[in-house]
Amino acid sequence: MIRLSKDLLSTSSTGLANSYAQLFLSANPVAGILIGLASFTDPIAGLAGLLMAFFTNVIAYLFHLDKEKIKSGTFAFNGLLTGLFLGYSYNISYYLLLIIFAGSFLCLMLTVVFDGILGAKKLPFLSIPFLLSVWILKLSTEGFNSLDPNSTQIFVFNHIYRVGGENLLKSYEFLEGLPIPLMVKVYFKSLGAVLFQFSLLPGILVAIALVIHSRIAFSLSIIGFLTGYIFYIIIGANLNDLNYGFIGFNFILSAMALGGFFLIPNVWTYILVILITPVIAILGVGFEKLLAPFNLPILSLPFNISVILFLYFLFFRLKSEKLILTLVQFASPEKNLYRYLNQIGRFANELYFKISLPVLGTWRISQGHTGEITHKGEWQYAWDFDLIDEESRTYRLPGFAPEDFYCFNLPVFAAAAGQVVKVIDGIKDNDINKVNLKDNWGNSVVIQHSQFLFSKLSHLKSGTIKVYEGEWLAKGQLIGHIGNSGRSPEPHLHFQLQTTPHVGSKTLNYPLSTYISSEGKEHQFIQSGVPQLNEQVSNPIVNSLLWESFNFTPGKKLKWTIKKGSNTLTETWEIYTDAYNQTYFYDAKSKSTLFFYNNGNLYENRTFYGDKKSYLFSFYLCTQQVLLSFYKDLQLTNQVEITHIFNWAERFLQDWVAPFYMFLQSDFHLNYTHFDNDISDSSILLKGSIKSKRFGIHLAEKEFDIKFEKHQLHQIIIKENKSILEATCIVE
Repeated sequence: MIRLSKDLLSTSSTGLANSYAQLFLSANPVAGILIGLASFTDPIAGLAGLLMAFFTNVIAYLFHLDKEKIKSGTFAFNGLLTGLFLGYSYNISYYLLLIIFAGSFLCLMLTVVFDGILGAKKLPFLSIPFLLSVWILKLSTEGFNSLDPNSTQIFVFNHIYRVGGENLLKSYEFLEGLPIPLMVKVYFKSLGAVLFQFSLLPGILVAIALVIHSRIAFSLSIIGFLTGYIFYIIIGANLNDLNYGFIGFNFILSAMALGGFFLIPNVWTYILVILITPVIAILGVGFEKLLAPFNLPILSLPFNISVILFLYFLFFRLKSEKLILTLVQFASPEKNLYRYLNQIGRFANELYFKISLPVLGTWRISQGHTGEITHKGEWQYAWDFDLIDEESRTYRLPGFAPEDFYCFNLPVFAAAAGQVVKVIDGIKDNDINKVNLKDNWGNSVVIQHSQFLFSKLSHLKSGTIKVYEGEWLAKGQLIGHIGNSGRSPEPHLHFQLQTTPHVGSKTLNYPLSTYISSEGKEHQFIQSGVPQLNEQVSNPIVNSLLWESFNFTPGKKLKWTIKKGSNTLTETWEIYTDAYNQTYFYDAKSKSTLFFYNNGNLYENRTFYGDKKSYLFSFYLCTQQVLLSFYKDLQLTNQVEITHIFNWAERFLQDWVAPFYMFLQSDFHLNYTHFDNDISDSSILLKGSIKSKRFGIHLAEKEFDIKFEKHQLHQIIIKENKSILEATCIVE
């Protein structure tokens, strides 16, 4: 019983603190504290909001609702708003406490219902439960004579004097009398109105909380409010609706929600805020008249309608290039933006179904996209593959027969897993410089990889096709051999991607994934790209030492001995897999987690959560991306999320302009330096660096060596600011 009471109190209190931050789409605890303090400018409203939010969490806990949602404040923030309204409307009394308790239950039920209904459509429920609760309670309590109406709404000065005496009244008069432009005063009052506080002080506290929470959210709140204010002036609307009503905070909350919370903030979301704010104003005026006969306040109705309508509207787009929905919500516009920029920079290839090269070894692109011979018009997005020698010949002398050509009769493979949907075989191979225009594509195989993605391999050798229609193929499975059938004057492989299953379908402009581009002894790793004419390409050849070193399977443990100067410490990481089949390291000492991905060709660290002073975080940076192949002097280059590199002061300045311009940048470089291929003691050395730049000027660098020995990752040495960290690994 004692343990239950402690858990109930702890869970409910945590959710209570977070519910204040949730009012402004935040999860920042400091911002939540300031917003909570602002709500007590009117102590009656503040106390009523506090009680109702707490009761909501207690009821949610007792009914065994999702504990994480309770802790995050998701269940309580609508109750908090409802309590603030009741405290704003009525003086404290035993009768009000009874209404607050009953209202908590009502608001919680509405929250759960709308979370389920709208959540199924991937839409937020916002403050709809608050709106419905307030309207129901207001209609019902109008007949309750025991409730004492709060004089705040009518006799402001009398109410302030009664609550705080002469000193509070003088403070109020001082703030109201400051020589601040009317527009600025109305902005602060609009912020305070979210908490049903209609003076400058709570608005100023909320503004400070917004700056602490997010510079982007703060700037959006100003843009949204200014647009609405100017629109009111242009159309000749009553500015008192902004000064003493609720419409002003609808502009602010809508701007924050659409400009940087539910959408990744950028210049287009700021433009969106300017365009949609007049719509919110019209909604406000219209619904105010609709609700007037029922004596119901408009409250946050325009905010809810505009945000939900627009988000639902976006679901029907065929393209989403400018206004990008936030898929993983970090409750911070800056975190949403920086994570998105990093993910799109590092993992743009993840947007595509991965299609590899259909050949083994190094091949030449003899004709690429928009080729000069046959890759034209609807068939322009295709590749022809062949082999050449040191003299750039495709054949052995004399070159009169298909058998003289290097690529003739070599195998081709499935570029990805899929199902065979078409096979054409039995077409005779041509003599050299002869073509078969009647059977243009020659012997061909079409494979379906997804609903609208097919690959086609053509000009195959008659009688060599090893697959049949309807067969399911694994990636890399043998398809057949290269021939010289169809419109093919000499042996080569024609490979294209298309959206339909027919031989002869028009081609699709679609990138190939994870291949090596070579020029002489120089190699470049391409994670996603379109091979060009005469480019030498190959699938990466997996190095057994690198593959074994990064074969981190669940259940394994990595023990590290870390030396930095005269200090020595240890860290032990265990490898787990979560419910979504994502694999990760967990360091119990620092309570840090690192998610990673390994597809057999490429190892990548995905996301890190936890203590940035831990060695696990250093490992995350140094092994951000490792190709499991060794090519001498190959260099991998990638981006590093700026939140991992720059201090808070630099990020604070960057935040203000991040949607428009990134002056902070950090890059990851990894060089394949040495490979000792002695059978008894193979070793590999990779040298890397992380370079930080400000306005394009290189200012700092972290260098590191990664050593592999005896079938495992052996040691990582990190050099930064004249300090050296040596970490040696033992895999269990």
